[in-house]
Amino acid sequence: MHIDPATLAGSLDAFAASTPHDEVLPVEAALARVIDATQRLFAVAGIGLMLSDAEGALRYVGATDEAARALETAQEELAVGPCVDGYVTGLIVTTDDLASDPRWPELSPRVVPAGVASVLGVPTRLGGVVIGSLNVYRSEPYSWDASDIAAVQAHNEVLEGILSTTVASRQQGIVVAQLQGALDRRVVIDRAIGVLMERHTISDIVAFAALRRAARDARVPVADLAARALEGEDVVGARLPRPDPARGEG
Repeated sequence: MHIDPATLAGSLDAFAASTPHDEVLPVEAALARVIDATQRLFAVAGIGLMLSDAEGALRYVGATDEAARALETAQEELAVGPCVDGYVTGLIVTTDDLASDPRWPELSPRVVPAGVASVLGVPTRLGGVVIGSLNVYRSEPYSWDASDIAAVQAHNEVLEGILSTTVASRQQGIVVAQLQGALDRRVVIDRAIGVLMERHTISDIVAFAALRRAARDARVPVADLAARALEGEDVVGARLPRPDPARGEG
């Protein structure tokens, strides 16, 4: 087992005890404390946090080091990767060796040279809605097990609590603006993804990636393009993968 349950419980208890109930930290500082505590417990190379912005796109928010920053920004620019998949599907996504993983061929050349080898991504929710992803990485191939996943989930729940409290109290700041926009627009994007999946017989991940690329090309918010898709406009047709005749597609 990779994570000792007693150590995990002690880490969470120590984090809760270190902040008096009457102390209100800026959201950025509170998030940094959770990320730092997560990194110390796992002894991973680095951690990154991505959140949806007011336009419905997944954005880099923070990272512990340059390699984690490279991982987050590459996924933001390419709209593909374990963090993006987790954001779209709401599922935990892992890769034991990014260099040999066929799911994201565009991503590995960007981040493997920076020192990113294995990644574990856990969707971050607010009010039950996925609005981002907390990700840990190692600089060598690594097989993530159930204890790793449970431990990251536990720290992610602390992070979700901070985000929920922040939005409820309407504190001001860049992160809060992102969260409020994410909640407003995520429903529209999810509906559009469903429409595109049915219309083009594609997966949710492919639909989101095409929608993201189309929005970037048109220089419009993802949510605005999603709304046009819901109205029946074919906004992503040219950006979908072409059928492969050799495989009998199309």
